[in-house]
Amino acid sequence: MSALRTITLALVLATPLASRGQTKVPTTVDDHLALAKAYTEKATAWKKEAQYHRDMIEEYKRGAVPPDKSGKPNPWVRKMSDHCKAIADDAEKLAADAAKAAEYHTFRAKELQGK
Repeated sequence: MSALRTITLALVLATPLASRGQTKVPTTVDDHLALAKAYTEKATAWKKEAQYHRDMIEEYKRGAVPPDKSGKPNPWVRKMSDHCKAIADDAEKLAADAAKAAEYHTFRAKELQGK
């Protein structure tokens, strides 16, 4: 697991409770629904982040960075494409993790409602 993913995942998992000023696990329907909403929003944001970096890869492939003076492809194209791909892959994983958390909290809210 990349360091960026580890740090980001910790922030993603901590933010919903911290932003609401809670220091306990969710116990009520409203707690779970709020977390489900927060995680859904995070999943959407991470998907946008992944797409942003995938779009950058395409820009590099289309020649955003011109070849060097000898006509060889600029080595930065490969480096930046690899960099963007790593970020996009991590963001997709974080989006999937957040979506699973939203699904879980939705399930728990329904369970607590007796549904």
